[in-house]
Amino acid sequence: MNKTLYIIYTLIQISFISAGNTITQQEYFDMLIENHPLIKQENLSSKIENKNTEYFQGGQEWLFSGSSHIMRQNQMQPGAFSPDRVDISGLQFQMSRPFWNTGGRLSLSWATDFTNQHGLTPFSMALPVLDDNLNIIGVNSFDLQTSSQKFYQSNLRLIYSQPLLQNFKGTLDRLGMESSEISSDIADIQAIENQEDFLLINGLKFLDWVLLSEQKNIASERKELADLQYEQTVRKRESNLVDEIDVLRSKDAVLKADQIAMLITAQWKGLQAELAAIAQNPKILNSEPQFNLYSIVPLLTIEQGSKKLKSNSRLISALSKQQEIIGIQKIGSQELVKPQLYINSEIFLKNGDDSYNDALLPKETDYNLSLQLSFPMNNSSAKSRVAQNDLQVYQLELATQNVLLNLESALKNLLIQLEDFEQILEMNNLQIETARNKTDEELKRYNLGRGDLTFVIQSQDSEAQARLSYAQNAATYQALNLQVTALLDELLPQKIN
Repeated sequence: MNKTLYIIYTLIQISFISAGNTITQQEYFDMLIENHPLIKQENLSSKIENKNTEYFQGGQEWLFSGSSHIMRQNQMQPGAFSPDRVDISGLQFQMSRPFWNTGGRLSLSWATDFTNQHGLTPFSMALPVLDDNLNIIGVNSFDLQTSSQKFYQSNLRLIYSQPLLQNFKGTLDRLGMESSEISSDIADIQAIENQEDFLLINGLKFLDWVLLSEQKNIASERKELADLQYEQTVRKRESNLVDEIDVLRSKDAVLKADQIAMLITAQWKGLQAELAAIAQNPKILNSEPQFNLYSIVPLLTIEQGSKKLKSNSRLISALSKQQEIIGIQKIGSQELVKPQLYINSEIFLKNGDDSYNDALLPKETDYNLSLQLSFPMNNSSAKSRVAQNDLQVYQLELATQNVLLNLESALKNLLIQLEDFEQILEMNNLQIETARNKTDEELKRYNLGRGDLTFVIQSQDSEAQARLSYAQNAATYQALNLQVTALLDELLPQKIN
């Protein structure tokens, strides 16, 4: 392998290694989304609210209840036809549920009782026999039988109650669930908003790392240039072409460049460690940021940005959802203003017998149909609640206008700054070019013995400072652009699962 091919091969290998040790901003975001507990914490908020919705949905399920009882009654003054003691025992089971589409209530119950009377005995009675003249001519005696000592009874009851005014079609029944469903949507929106704010904060930190990387490169180049200048000055001094003061000046420039490079490197390593800790990924400790700091993005007009805000803003959407909740509450308040009018129907199947088996079969049927009406005379509580809901809706409308104004004003501020920074970056480019040309001229004059090394060093420092200023302004430009992206809710457009 000749020397040229070897160099090409080495450069390819270095490029692969370098590519493997770089990390983009999106890759860093992906690490945060995968590992950071705040992302998982925010996702739980909406899941918790979803469980609350499921809780309300349980309100339309069948409800089973059962009971049993045992009772003993001792008579204080037992008579001829009353028992000394009565034992009563029984069971009751009931199934009931509301119907949210009608607002009605259905109840089906079955009950059985067993009554055992103690101390009942046949009672004998003697009556005189009279003739036509009411003279006693004899005595007739007979026994009076008491009722059975044991008695079984059972009944099956079906009841349905239907509202005709208040809660007709189950309006009040569904309020909690409908409000909870919208609250779940709000929780989703807030979770995404919090996650995006988190990514914005750390995205700005990533840009700081990018800036420090650029500053580190500039400082390293300045240090190499100072080292080279120092070596040349030492050789010239050895040849008695320059004075000792030039060597000292060159050495001082080296020390300053070393100090600046060390300071920036320390800051770079510290921020690298912080980003690695936040992402919980040690890969970052062996990586460098990959980001085009000097790229220029197409700018939106203020009109385009305002249109996007109105259609896409999560904050506006959350306030709109809040208005929906208040609207549902208002419907409930208006419903409470209505009188309570119910039509109740009941079918009652019953039977009783000395035999338990015979008592289980329905024998008699009762029917009942009734209307029930109730309402407060003034109903001031419900009416005040409706008025309160109206005020809350108006308050949210004003809050929406306020949020939209704040978002639009912030967007205009950012877009204007971005537009001006494009011009500033162009000026920075011209400044760097001018400083570089000046350095070349000062160096030529110095090498020809017509200039002073001080001017060369100052010119080199000015060139480095111009590049640092360019990098700082470029980083500010990228940060402004990142803030615009977040403000338009495009930094994290989709929900993180």
